[in-house]
Amino acid sequence: LLHDVCKINCYKPGTRNVKDENGTWQTVSVFEYDDKLPYGHGEKSVYIISGFIRLTREEAFAIRYHMGFSGIEDKRNIGDAFEKFPLGFALCTADMEATYLMENKNK
Repeated sequence: LLHDVCKINCYKPGTRNVKDENGTWQTVSVFEYDDKLPYGHGEKSVYIISGFIRLTREEAFAIRYHMGFSGIEDKRNIGDAFEKFPLGFALCTADMEATYLMENKNK
């Protein structure tokens, strides 16, 4: 459902200094976060997508609340959204499974 389009063009290459195992400073490559459109996470994705395709109400709510209870919004809204739009809970669960189970298998 394109729930993370809000991340597009927000990360840029950079460097930072860290100490290695011997205590010597080393310059390492990192990605820095630079959001030119600070409109929230889920709501920003809905905003961007809506400029190109029409979302159903359930799709919009699913994308908006895909962070689930780990987001910073009012927790009552999340529970209400999941009750009214079960796709939101399904997307949140799938996103968490992908992040914490599937993508961490090789770590």
